[in-house]
Amino acid sequence: METTQKKEKEKTLTIRRAETSDKSKIMTLASLDHAESIFGDLTFSEKKFSTQFDKSLTQPERCITLKAEIKGEIVGFLYCTLGEYFIAEDNVQANVHVVYVNENIRKSLLGGKVAVKLVKAITKWAKAQGAQHVFFYVTSGTRIAQTDAFFRKMGLTTLGGNYAVRV
Repeated sequence: METTQKKEKEKTLTIRRAETSDKSKIMTLASLDHAESIFGDLTFSEKKFSTQFDKSLTQPERCITLKAEIKGEIVGFLYCTLGEYFIAEDNVQANVHVVYVNENIRKSLLGGKVAVKLVKAITKWAKAQGAQHVFFYVTSGTRIAQTDAFFRKMGLTTLGGNYAVRV
């Protein structure tokens, strides 16, 4: 019976492109992500969030917001844009700006599955868009060791680090 329940839970986890009707819920999650980060002392801008979210709807070939749902509830999201390496020709790079899993499930096995499926989905999308690389920007300043362990388990390579100084 336990195996059946496990399979049922996995079936309820879906990763899909976000739609206009998802904006409010994803904005709430983005606000939570922002508050947890090193940038939490800055005012969260609904206007800036809306601009970026809307790009993923109006420019679907250059930008995407993916949502993770469990039984119809959005529990995580990912935001990615396409760009180019600044001094090279003929290249496309996918730049993942945020991967967020709701704190309520983040440390559970299901939370890990959400993160894994988001990473796999964006890799698949990036490849379909002709990207040579997918870059995950880890700039929140939180859960650095856990994030590093997660990405290493996923087979990603560390390219360096993010460094900052508050001025």
